[in-house]
Amino acid sequence: MMVDEHTTSEQAQQLTRQFNAAMQPVREGLNAIAQAFQAMAPHIQLQMDQVATAWRDVIYPKIHDAYLADGAPYGDTHEGLMRWVKEMGEMRRHIEAIEAIRTRQWAVADFARQLRERRQGTSPEGDA
Repeated sequence: MMVDEHTTSEQAQQLTRQFNAAMQPVREGLNAIAQAFQAMAPHIQLQMDQVATAWRDVIYPKIHDAYLADGAPYGDTHEGLMRWVKEMGEMRRHIEAIEAIRTRQWAVADFARQLRERRQGTSPEGDA
């Protein structure tokens, strides 16, 4: 069977038109999103500036003061401060993990105590 090149070309053009028509809502949606972002850009920039100012003028100096109070173990440099901050974050995560384990242990111990008391009939809540 011989394929007519003209028919194949027409089919390709028809598929292209169908694809373009189907993609039109997507293009319009992407354009609307782009316009929305462009409209928000000045507001986002204002907020970013406020955050940067707060960091520079308030937060960073307080962290730096805490670092100095801790003896500036890595020297009074930005790099030393950042290393200390990273390590403090790691320590905080470990402390939180330890606290979670202890809380679970206490809960298990309390549950075991309650079971023992119920088995012995000495539950402070009384048996239901």
